[in-house]
Amino acid sequence: MPRRRSPYHAKYLEFGAELVDRIGYDAPLRFTTTEEEHFATRQAAGLYDVYHQGKLDIKGRQAEALLQKACVNDLTRIGDGEVLYSSMCNEQGGMIDDLTIYRVSGDYFFLSPTPSRVDAVVAHLAGLAQEFDAYVTDTVAGTGFISVQGPKARAIAGRLTD
Repeated sequence: MPRRRSPYHAKYLEFGAELVDRIGYDAPLRFTTTEEEHFATRQAAGLYDVYHQGKLDIKGRQAEALLQKACVNDLTRIGDGEVLYSSMCNEQGGMIDDLTIYRVSGDYFFLSPTPSRVDAVVAHLAGLAQEFDAYVTDTVAGTGFISVQGPKARAIAGRLTD
C-alpha cells in the first residue's frame, strides 16, 4: 500500500526533506541536519507536521455522555474551548488508547488519538454511540495539523494567525 501524504508534501519536496515512513505517512525526517534543527528549535522555533495525529469529531445531543462512558477522566471538569487528557478503556478496563479531548461545545468534541490507534478508537466509540444521541466521524485523512515548538513559537505563529 502506498504511503499517505500530508497536505504539505509538495513543500517537503521543494525544501529537500529526507522522507521516511511514519505510521504509513510519507513524513520528513529532517531538512538539514538533526543538530541544526535541534538547535533552531531550542533557540527559536521548529515547525513539525503532525498530520498523522488527526482528529475524530464527536457530535450530538449526548456527545458528552458518550465520552463520559468511554473515557476514564471526568469531562464535566472542562468548559467550552478547554482540553482534557484521558485514557479510553474497554468494558474490561483494558487500555484502548490515551488521547486528548477538546471540548468545542456541549454537543461537539474532537479527539486526537494516537495515530496507530485511530481505528480501534473509532470502532469502540462507534459501538458505544449506538446507545446515545451522538455520532463519531473520522476526519483524520482530511485534516492537517502543524506544531510550532520552541521559545519563539508563540511570536512566530502569532504573526500568521489571530
